[in-house]
Amino acid sequence: MAMDARSLTFENECDIVFSNATLHWVVDHRPVLQGISRALTNGGRCLLQMGGKGNAAAVTDIVQSVPIIGKWGAYFKGMSFPYGFYEPDNYIPWLKEAGLTSLRAELIPRDMVQNGPDGLAGWFRTT
Repeated sequence: MAMDARSLTFENECDIVFSNATLHWVVDHRPVLQGISRALTNGGRCLLQMGGKGNAAAVTDIVQSVPIIGKWGAYFKGMSFPYGFYEPDNYIPWLKEAGLTSLRAELIPRDMVQNGPDGLAGWFRTT
């Protein structure tokens, strides 16, 4: 079954909700968290892992600047940045608003070092 993470339709059906490397593709996380809260059974748990604030910033800053550079601008008119990279200070209040209790919310810095140009090209293909 496929559905928009912002419009989950489950009601008290899930003991566990797990998301890995997905939610940073969603700009507004609040409806996702509300849907997770509705989906969980009493005592249910969720584990969410995603890119956070500053994740891949060196690359994404350059990618965001490409549309405004000379000849490339025409190809990117109206394009928006599709990522939601947040930090615990954002997430903790959102979890509370959704009725979820945070046991742990942290930003774990990760080096984004690629193995040369081919490694960087591979990263772009997968993201």
